[in-house]
Amino acid sequence: MARIMALDQPTTHLVKISAAVTLGDEALVETVLRDGVEAGLEVQQIREMLLQVVLFSGFPRVINAFEKLAEMVPTTASGEAAPVPADYWEAEGRALFGRIYGRNAERVVTALQGYHPDLADWILRDAYGKVLSRPALSPQIRELAAVAMLSLLNLPRQLLSHARGALHVGATAEQIRAVVDLIAPLCSSEIATMARTEVEKAIV
Repeated sequence: MARIMALDQPTTHLVKISAAVTLGDEALVETVLRDGVEAGLEVQQIREMLLQVVLFSGFPRVINAFEKLAEMVPTTASGEAAPVPADYWEAEGRALFGRIYGRNAERVVTALQGYHPDLADWILRDAYGKVLSRPALSPQIRELAAVAMLSLLNLPRQLLSHARGALHVGATAEQIRAVVDLIAPLCSSEIATMARTEVEKAIV
């Protein structure tokens, strides 16, 4: 669709990579990784997106994707961000969480704490701090990828939250719609419809 053009080329490739790894389709993962490399996408950005996918689809699929990437490009870690202290991760994680959830942030944290005493800390420090706050990708790109992954995972509540989060960190309505158009061929019509419905709720 024409509105896919709302996404620039690097973002398009990164969203496709996040979607393919989330689906666990090994042939598709190899294709989108190769397409990204051949299009000149920075390898560090690809590596950062793969790290983010851990939060949505787990380590095994991400490790497999890293193995495929290593067959295409050198695996040196040069240029990666230096390690940072744990208190930095927590502070940055809380700040980013607040940007994404806005006025609902404290309510969501309270709910997470009620589910398990460690859950909120893990999400704030490890997910939002150690992973999503890493500087190699912007919060906007990360939230657009989250929209893609949560759509494919058929998780409407979380999709709605992250579609709103994408708006909060600077993505446009057309960019968010474009992400759903981009992943629609990879899922059932029912899931694509769900994704479009939740995205429109966020945009209104």
